[in-house]
Amino acid sequence: MASTLHLVRHGQTDWNVRGHFQGQTDIPLNRTGVEQAAGVAEALREVPLAAVVTSTLGRAVATGRAIADAQDLPAPATDARLMERHFGEAEGMHGDDVARLFPDREQIPGRESDEELRARAFGALEELAAAFDGEEIAVVSHGGWMAMVLRTLVGDAYDYSTLTNCSVHTLVWDTATGEVRVAGVETAAQLIRD
Repeated sequence: MASTLHLVRHGQTDWNVRGHFQGQTDIPLNRTGVEQAAGVAEALREVPLAAVVTSTLGRAVATGRAIADAQDLPAPATDARLMERHFGEAEGMHGDDVARLFPDREQIPGRESDEELRARAFGALEELAAAFDGEEIAVVSHGGWMAMVLRTLVGDAYDYSTLTNCSVHTLVWDTATGEVRVAGVETAAQLIRD
């Protein structure tokens, strides 16, 4: 059997707009983010979701709640392994300052390594795929987390411009073989039409 995992990036926050590294700092959705969450919930309304699972951070929970509410599903379950990468000393800093102070992001003091992030992301996804074998679920997470997953699956072929707030990247996970494929990518602009 196979599970379909719709990876949804949370809606916009003020720090997204300002270009600040959020990491695991709990920044709420702004007005646009709330509207984006409602829009992606509407876009996914006809997808037969069995559940919604989110990061423990409020911006992901709020986005997931909108998706669950649109389908009369229970409140989203949360999983800390879906949280954004911890950016260490760069959390809260503007991207330009991070680039200037830490030209090699791997050297940011306290930053979660690629290996650590990859291990927790794929550990969570594998468990979710097994728990919802043969079903579809929404997994609401974060840009850095999703970029790591997608970069691991498709390498340099991954187009980062598609990883907008409330974009949906669909994975099909074959639970018998462990094979995972990216089955679809939709940006928020494609999903949410005014």
